[in-house]
Amino acid sequence: MRNFILLLMIVLAWPSAVAGQKRAFPRVNFEFGGGMNFGATKDGWQEVKQGPSLFIEGRYNIDELPLDVGLQIDISAFRRETGIDYTQPRSWKFMLVSDYASRRARLVCPFAGVGIGIATDDNLASNLSPGTALCLMPRVGVRLLKHVSLTLDYEISHVSHNHFDLKIGFYL
Repeated sequence: MRNFILLLMIVLAWPSAVAGQKRAFPRVNFEFGGGMNFGATKDGWQEVKQGPSLFIEGRYNIDELPLDVGLQIDISAFRRETGIDYTQPRSWKFMLVSDYASRRARLVCPFAGVGIGIATDDNLASNLSPGTALCLMPRVGVRLLKHVSLTLDYEISHVSHNHFDLKIGFYL
């Protein structure tokens, strides 16, 4: 009888022991999304019109630290105008990214991070040859409900291609 009670207790306790080992956040997640970018009026351009930004990012969440590391691929474009001329810078960026998120297992998780990589910039409105440059991207944001992120970043590459991005992303 004692053995039967012991076996029954083990069988009943097993699901709660397994459920207690579930991770609070996934080890790997993928994010995709888009937003608007905002270039600055500089280099003699009088007006800047916003443009689209699309991205995909894969991240690895480090268990022992509140850090994640990943790879981001991003394309963005906008338009600068004077009274008689215009330019349309476009950038492809391939960056290693890392974020610090101390509350990542919560429903609201603020984060700050940086990305560094390569930007290939060209101009849709002229025959200028594309250029490749080092790209730096500081960013801040918040992840909501463990599946949505709002991010503000500043992408620094060629002087005429620097811009802010306001993005919304969905991650799995």
